[in-house]
This record gives sequence, C-alpha cells and structure tokens, in this order.
Amino acid sequence: IAAAQAEGSGLVVTGVARHEALSRIVLGSTVDALARRLPVPLLVVRCRVRGPYLQVRVATDFSDAARHALEQAARLFPQARFTVFHAFGNPYPVLAGMDAGEARRAGHDAAQREMLAWLAEADLPQDTRDRIELALAYGDAAHLLSQHGERCPEELIVMGTRGRGALATLLLGSTAQRALEMAEGDMLVVPPARDA
Repeated sequence: IAAAQAEGSGLVVTGVARHEALSRIVLGSTVDALARRLPVPLLVVRCRVRGPYLQVRVATDFSDAARHALEQAARLFPQARFTVFHAFGNPYPVLAGMDAGEARRAGHDAAQREMLAWLAEADLPQDTRDRIELALAYGDAAHLLSQHGERCPEELIVMGTRGRGALATLLLGSTAQRALEMAEGDMLVVPPARDA
C-alpha cells in the first residue's frame, strides 16, 4: 500500500493460488487488506493469463461507488464488451396468497428501470455504451457471480467498494467480501472516487 502510494500507482495487481489449501487464508489476509485499504483499483488474478480482458462484468447495487467502478473499468479496458449485472429481490414482501412469480417480475421490472436511470448518469464514451449489455437475476449477488465465474472464468468481474480504512472494514460489505472470496475468475476491486 505504501509503495503504491509513493509511486502514484494507478492499479495494483496481485495473484492468488486457486487450488492450494492456503489460498483462502492468503486471500483472507493480504488480498483482503489490500481490497479494504488501497486508494487505487486492485486486480486479483486467479486464472492463467491468455490475453486481454475482452468481457467485463460489472456488478452494481446502483450506488455511486458501483458507477465509479464501471467508469474506471471502462478506462482500464477500453476495448472490452461490458455486462452490467444486478441481483434483485422482491420489491416488497410476498404476503400470504400473493403470487411469487408476479412479485419476482415486479422486482425485475423495478430493477431494470433503476438500472437504466443509474447507467444514464455514468460518465462513459458512446462507443463504450454501445458495447454494454444489461443482466438482471433474482437472488444473492455473490452467489450468482460465483456461479457465473465457474461458467465464464475468462470474464473479469468488477465491483466497487464503499469506503477506505476502518470504514471499509464495514463497507467493503458482505456482497463484495463474499464475491471476492467465492470468485473463480479474476476480479477488479475499485475503491470509491477520491472526492467521495
């Protein structure tokens, strides 16, 4: 962290062992500490490099931090195709007698409207916008990202964090923390904008 700050680094890259017994322990200490404290994006590499990242999946909770993560990923990987992903739940509790399928459709529709409004506020060039696909899925974001990573290990997963230092201990958050621990492929963790 000190070296990255002293050198004015714009990105830190680290590898982790995928199949060794200690890989999760290492991830739980060194990589976790970097993800929580670095003032610049952290690229966690799990897969053997086979070429540039051509597919990038950006997870969003419609926050400013997630929008910043998308903007940073677009700058780092200007030729990639992007998928903006959001995991949604029901917009209201399913009450006795309420159709669960209808509640899920309502959740999907509400999330889609919110995603389009959120994306419209992103600072992205038009050619990047033209390469963005939207993906909505019902369920737990970390679990869904992990399952997707098993099917598409070559796709880079991008997530934003909500704070730095002691605050990040709380705000790296359950979803980002679990996604980082569960991911099968490479992952880019982006801290909030410096003025945030």
